[in-house]
Parts: sequence; C-alpha cells; structure tokens
Amino acid sequence: GKGPYLALRRITNGAGSATDRESLLIVVGNHFAYARDRNHPLPEFGSRLKAGGCANLVDAAFEQEDRASMVHMLDLEGSYGEVCDGSGRVTWEVKKSTLPWKEGRQLIVPNDAHLLDCQGKDVPQTLQIFGSKWKVFECSFTRSELEKMLYIGEMKRSTTIVSKL
Repeated sequence: GKGPYLALRRITNGAGSATDRESLLIVVGNHFAYARDRNHPLPEFGSRLKAGGCANLVDAAFEQEDRASMVHMLDLEGSYGEVCDGSGRVTWEVKKSTLPWKEGRQLIVPNDAHLLDCQGKDVPQTLQIFGSKWKVFECSFTRSELEKMLYIGEMKRSTTIVSKL
C-alpha cells in the first residue's frame, strides 16, 4: 500500500484491568485498524467441548447457563475506520467493528492522545492514548503530522498531510 504508516502496541503491566489489555493500533494511509484482546483467558470446559474454537466455547457456556464466561469470551474488539473524512478533517471514524455500537463513532477524540518520550527526536518512542501508554513500533509520520492526526495542536490536517494519504 501507499501512504504513511504508524504501528502502535499498548504497553501492559499485567494488571488485567480494562485499560491494560493487549492492543494494537495500525494506521496505513487514511485507514486504521484497532484490535483489543480479551481481558480474561478463555475458560476451560473439559471433555464436554467439541473442537471448533470460540464459537463452540460460547455454545458450551450457553448450555451451562454461564453468562459470565460468554461475556469474557466475546469481550474483544476489532475495528476498522478512516482517520480523515473526505474534506481532510480528522475524525477517526469507525466504519466496521466487532462491536457494532462503535460504528459511526470516533475511535480517538480530542485530548485522548499525548506524545511522550520525544527526547529531542522527531517521532516519539511512546504515546498515551485512552489513558494507556503505547509503544511506537513503526512510524513514517513526522512529529507535526502525528500531532495533527492525534488532535494535538491543529484540529485539521494540512493539505500536505491529506495529499499523502
């Protein structure tokens, strides 16, 4: 694909809280993908379970009337969207998601993100998003482009940034 890219991974501390889940945020051009893991490991259902993955685990939990296990198994997220709308305005709009109520909403809103650990470098080593620290694995955006994309500074990307996407 063409366009700038950004790859982030949430830094977890093993606390198991809702804000401490394994997560990835990938941006390529104007598209983003967000993946968040479950907060709990998959439960064991013993020999009563047939092969077939998570769907069979949920079916087994349903048969056992184990609502908590069903919720734990389905509590993960995969979302896709666009960083900017057609006019170049930063929106982070979720287009498709495993959590349908998130579709049409913003993944990142103003004041959600902060650059950390810049130490004189153009691109930071760490960001803070959703109240958690994220490690920057790959980034071809400049610091200025990141600030605009993450609502730090101007609320609208310049034509230079939009034309790159």
